[in-house]
Amino acid sequence: MDRAFLILATLCLLCSTGVAQQHVFTNKKGVQIIAEIVSVEPDWKMMTIRKDGNSFDLAPQVLVLDDQQYVKNWLKERGITAPVKATPGSASTEGSTPPASTFDVANSKISVELKKKQVDYDRVKYSSYIRLDTRQYNYDISVTNGGRESVPPVVVSYALVWKEGVSFPADTVSYSRFSSSRDRFAITGEASFPSLVYNRTVTMTTKPVEINNVNYDGNEHYEEDIYLGTVVNVSLADGTLLTEYQDTDARNNNLTWETVKGLSSNPLSSSSRVDMDDEVTYNFQLKKGQSEDGPIQLTDKRVKISAKIQPEVQSSDGVIVAIGGATAGVTLFVKDRQVYAGVRTPEGFRWVSKPTPLGNFTAEMELNKQGLSLTLDGGSAASRADVDLLNSITPEGVEVGTDSGTLVGDYPPNFTFSGAIEDVKISIQ
Repeated sequence: MDRAFLILATLCLLCSTGVAQQHVFTNKKGVQIIAEIVSVEPDWKMMTIRKDGNSFDLAPQVLVLDDQQYVKNWLKERGITAPVKATPGSASTEGSTPPASTFDVANSKISVELKKKQVDYDRVKYSSYIRLDTRQYNYDISVTNGGRESVPPVVVSYALVWKEGVSFPADTVSYSRFSSSRDRFAITGEASFPSLVYNRTVTMTTKPVEINNVNYDGNEHYEEDIYLGTVVNVSLADGTLLTEYQDTDARNNNLTWETVKGLSSNPLSSSSRVDMDDEVTYNFQLKKGQSEDGPIQLTDKRVKISAKIQPEVQSSDGVIVAIGGATAGVTLFVKDRQVYAGVRTPEGFRWVSKPTPLGNFTAEMELNKQGLSLTLDGGSAASRADVDLLNSITPEGVEVGTDSGTLVGDYPPNFTFSGAIEDVKISIQ
């Protein structure tokens, strides 16, 4: 839906500015278009907007709350009690395709087929006895309408899910354990298609997924990434589910769209731990859902965290980064329209905060010998000087998007951030 909205915004911006009843519509990702309302279905399923004679269908639910209220007021002002018909000159509502609000989902017959393709292969020899094989695959996803009734525009979403077993920073190969759900990752994507008439098939190609395996001392198999399966979700433009498809691997691994749609696609952007003369330093670059195991040496360490944050409109609260646990740690989180940077010691929890900006923002926090500070979008800092460097090693590690161990901050358990978190950089030196 976001991609379709962005395409719609681009088309509208290419048109010249209109004059009648135009409004700036903003979706939940911040993309804006300028258009006028042509018609709205009273059941709130779909509406038509128009710019200079070009008409588009849009689900009001993808808009921010203020714009949803604008649409409701538009209906109320006109005393509408039945579906509104488009005015002359707009897109015709006639044809074989029913509107999404009247389409019989229960009797739809949507089928999905997958075709796997290997798109790349590479072999790297790291030593006389270690060889890394890397294969990249993608899938052609074909969706067919097997019913007699034409289907309104659909959105096809997919997730290619695997379990990470091999990582290879720079010039070495390391092996991770299959120990928790955090080892699972997914390549995701979606595409929008117009009406599907009877027996019509549409096809899309996924992004590639990379699967690695290590052979030791010749061809002896040692460790590997494990592909867990493919899940496809087909829905109407307003989010109404038509069908969910799991391939055999996905069914065997109990994968559903709800369990995989939020998985991170990047197992490890960058990670380093340097130990020289008992002086340990850390540099992590992570994404939401990623973590680093402890212990973490925090004694007399300067800690810097930065992150790009995209809050959800409905709920912006949650943990951005948590380092350590209830006895010693550092955390960055959002709660009650405030962004917090905090430090946990045996004596208690000390913090600074700033009001949460509107829309997306970048947060930076630092704990050093001068105290604790927090800046948002490079503005003025909130700081305090009565916070000292930590004086302990924490057995708990680093998490992005949640705090699943003992809690660093003054927030409830399972305080998971529901928005997007990108480009998280952590320096402990």
